Amino acid sequence: MNEIKNPEKYHPLEIGDVYAKIFDSSEMCFVIAKISLVFFEQVLDSYDDKLTVCALKNGKGLFDLTKANVTTTLDVKIEYFSDREYALQGINRIENPNTFEASSSFVYVRISNEIGCFRLSKIELTVIPLVKITKIETYKDTATIYAENGVKPYLYSNDGITWQTSNHYKQLEAGILIFYVKDASECDIASYTVANFKLYNTISPNKDGINDVFDFSMLKTKKNLNIKIFNKYGEVVFTNKKDDLSFWDGKSKGRPMYSGSYFYVMQWTEIISNREENIKFTGWIFVKN
Repeated sequence: MNEIKNPEKYHPLEIGDVYAKIFDSSEMCFVIAKISLVFFEQVLDSYDDKLTVCALKNGKGLFDLTKANVTTTLDVKIEYFSDREYALQGINRIENPNTFEASSSFVYVRISNEIGCFRLSKIELTVIPLVKITKIETYKDTATIYAENGVKPYLYSNDGITWQTSNHYKQLEAGILIFYVKDASECDIASYTVANFKLYNTISPNKDGINDVFDFSMLKTKKNLNIKIFNKYGEVVFTNKKDDLSFWDGKSKGRPMYSGSYFYVMQWTEIISNREENIKFTGWIFVKN
């Protein structure tokens, strides 16, 4: 009488004994075995948490998983896993949780007591990508800086000391300019170097002594200087040579070019903060013949 109908999922209300009736193969003879039920203390609490770090140069983050608040229960074993199934089975644990390198993802935590009872919690890992300057548009004595990644709002600087909320600068001096951007996380400060030269954007090569040539003599001493001028079809009409580094007279192979707009690309190497940086300066020049 009072047979337990579901021994596989038996939930007793209190600690006590249950009895098993074990028959032999004839099902005529049997013995009685006693099973004593003991309740062990379960892990009392477990919590999900979040960790956020700045990105490394490789785009990943370096996390100390032990800083996550996953339980307040004392004298428990805490293990970390990259997969929930691993955590359930207790396999392939993360061996160095203090220095865990990962992209934005989740880590699963197995919190267990001395007799093996456990609960799982989850840590959400977030990597803040480093702010990056995507481009800088210069026009005459102005510049506009564009950035991405990081955490908005951004702050901008043209000296690394004084910062402003606007990404636009006016009344800039000609020459090599370095702009800086930092985001709200202050994980990193991005820098970008541009050239800003006041070049005449129209030439009329009629030998009257006024704007006869496209003059870039200020770049003559630059290292690895490479200048190319293109027509509207993308064809190169001028390339600088060792014996001709200071101007373009509006001709290609000795022949005057048609009136119209031409695109130029100037590239060279600049020494900035004791390191070499490749500089690129582009623009349009109008030839009026």
